[in-house]
Amino acid sequence: MLLSWIRDEVALAEWDGFLLSSPRGHYCQLSTWLSSFRAYGFESEVLTARPGPGGPIRGGIGCLSFGRLGIRLFAAPAGPIVDLGCEDLAAPLLGEALAHANRRGAALFEYLLPCSETEVPFLLRPGDAQDLSGAREGWPVRAGMAPARMLWIDFSRAAPDGDWDAGMLGTFDTAARRNVRLGLRSGLTARLAATGQELEAAWRIIETNAAEQGYAVRRWSDFGRALQDQVRKGQAFVLTAWLGERVLGCVYGVLAGRRFSYLMGGTLRTEQDLKVGHFTHWQAMKRARALDLLGYDFTSGGSAGVMRFKHGFRPQEIAFPGHRHVRLRPMRAALLEYGAAAAARRKAQIGTVLSGLAKLAGRR
Repeated sequence: MLLSWIRDEVALAEWDGFLLSSPRGHYCQLSTWLSSFRAYGFESEVLTARPGPGGPIRGGIGCLSFGRLGIRLFAAPAGPIVDLGCEDLAAPLLGEALAHANRRGAALFEYLLPCSETEVPFLLRPGDAQDLSGAREGWPVRAGMAPARMLWIDFSRAAPDGDWDAGMLGTFDTAARRNVRLGLRSGLTARLAATGQELEAAWRIIETNAAEQGYAVRRWSDFGRALQDQVRKGQAFVLTAWLGERVLGCVYGVLAGRRFSYLMGGTLRTEQDLKVGHFTHWQAMKRARALDLLGYDFTSGGSAGVMRFKHGFRPQEIAFPGHRHVRLRPMRAALLEYGAAAAARRKAQIGTVLSGLAKLAGRR
């Protein structure tokens, strides 16, 4: 196989197409997702594997990098990604990513292997992708890394030759099934957000929920362009819930890996509990199935209340081995790790903190 690093738009579009069509694809590897971190000073590169020049992509790994004045981070948010039957590409792809990070003078290389003991076709088996020599558990900087698990709802668990809606609803727990039906009777309607104005309105709901509940989300000014690119290119959709002419909720997810990976959502408070959250997720599931996707992934956890909500749909929890990192230049890596800890304490953007630390190190 020919391994090559790509940056041009044509090759990146081919990479995105591979991620959308292969069940092994992952949303954190899309060029639109990787490039969205430019707002924080990151660069992105993608390593691809082909049988020869001009041949189809059979695998690859996308990386983020951040560097100032001799301090550089490399991170593979989820990878390597290899097509079915190409499992032997995983080790050389990961090895070349580490070697490339070393050539670029990286202090730290972080990665997440998308593999599991659970028998599912869209993940590698643990033996397919060996850990790197010297790798340790954990992800000190957490630059765009994917969650180390899936909360998976396989659409085939509802009989395809019967009433799919009734069959899928029957796989939820009693409360979730009741709440979906209440939402369907509440007068809500579902619409896809398409224009920049519609997408921004949906994102403002997400920002409002984050502010009310005390967790961090990316600002529209940082992420809006990437979201619009994903929707325009058919890589994602944002489904909104309306009551009359008022938007009350939204669900945003990405379609890589032939599955809908739920990333963000939110609802506005109303006097009457209309079950907007259950309604929007149910409508998003139906939309994903209509697109011939294989299933729905709630991706990450959350607060106790969020987890109760998600587990009401009875997803299958699939754990990955966990995040890993290799310290290539230990002293500089320590500065990076200090910067990440400072960012977590102050809820600042990681890139801003790292930039300040790098300038400080340069003056010394």
